[in-house]
Amino acid sequence: MSKRVRLPQRAVLAGMAAGALMLGAAPAQAALVGYQSQAAFNTAIAGWTRTTTDFEAIAAGTTYGAGTGPSGYTFTLTGPSTAYGDQPAVLDTYGTTSGTNYLGLNNPDGAFETGDRLAIHFTTPAQAFGLFVIGTSGIQADDIRLVIDGNTVGNAATEAGTTNDGGHIYFLGFVSTAVNISNASLEFFTDDGSLFPTNVDDLVVAIDQREPPTDVPEPGTLALLAGGALAAGALRRRTRRT
Repeated sequence: MSKRVRLPQRAVLAGMAAGALMLGAAPAQAALVGYQSQAAFNTAIAGWTRTTTDFEAIAAGTTYGAGTGPSGYTFTLTGPSTAYGDQPAVLDTYGTTSGTNYLGLNNPDGAFETGDRLAIHFTTPAQAFGLFVIGTSGIQADDIRLVIDGNTVGNAATEAGTTNDGGHIYFLGFVSTAVNISNASLEFFTDDGSLFPTNVDDLVVAIDQREPPTDVPEPGTLALLAGGALAAGALRRRTRRT
């Protein structure tokens, strides 16, 4: 006659509880991924709902005081340019990435200057944000930086293209599958303090509104749950026999 193994009830309950906790645990929060390539950024957000602001429907000369902006955004400028009363403005003076309008400053250069910082707030949180910056030939790698939640991506050493008047184009973006982005900042710096006027165009926000896939438990979770179920069954059989 085989010896019956007595399974402690406390161990059974602990196994079942651990299995339940593993099923209910939220997936680890995905880190923000920075992009210097528009093509790679577009691949990452393929199928997502996206909105592009290219400033074409806004009259050139429109300015934005602190806390105001076009539909979907508010802008706040800090840095040296504010000492002269400069504000973000829609302009059409120089070449840009699409159409004729872009975002610059209402100063003689019509552009953001070294040391400026543009805080960007999204009125509707998103999961991705990207934009083009257009500057002069003297811009070096990481002179222009996009910052979101403490994560930074700087411009590449080589421009992505040039405008019809010789401006150098760079792309900056971030994508996350888990984090809702509400704020970003665009910072204009150079290591040697040189002055490189820079403009901004084609702001993109995107969010994944596709139907989420059905969750499939990990193999380890299935094994743990199966073990808990077997242990519970053994306990029930033992209880009936006593």
